Amino acid sequence: CTRHIDVPEDSFYCGVTFDHASNLCGISCPTGDCPPGLTCFGNTPCGDKKSFFCGSSYEDANEKCATPCPSGSADECPSGESCFAYTMCRPITYEPTDTPTESPSSDPTKKPTPYPTRKPTSNPTDSPTPRPTRYPTREPTTPEPSREPTPEPTPEPPEPTPEP
Repeated sequence: CTRHIDVPEDSFYCGVTFDHASNLCGISCPTGDCPPGLTCFGNTPCGDKKSFFCGSSYEDANEKCATPCPSGSADECPSGESCFAYTMCRPITYEPTDTPTESPSSDPTKKPTPYPTRKPTSNPTDSPTPRPTRYPTREPTTPEPSREPTPEPTPEPPEPTPEP
């Protein structure tokens, strides 16, 4: 059984070796024809032509991102510049987005403050405790709740004495 593997048409490039063709991405060979001394290689990474830009060096092309050269040929570049593959540049597109941005909210969320504020709360408690108790108790320590906070924690109730 012979398996057919699809090779992208835009991945065929001429070079001395596969690596040379992949790095140069200069002469495409979709029909398999290359200049003398070069061989046509498929599956090169040269299909991503949107990153190809002109410059006097790779760094220059990467900084300017001014002139795209999607064919990979320096013929598209200004005089004295070469075409460099795989820059960080991307061409500017003027196509609109599919969905427009929603209208801004009329009441935007306020950003939280980075530090606590010193403003009083809008609902302070009527009777705050001056200090917290040292330990929680399982049962109430008084038969009835007090109306005012106690200045100190209440003592533990005495142990019940057994009846005779």
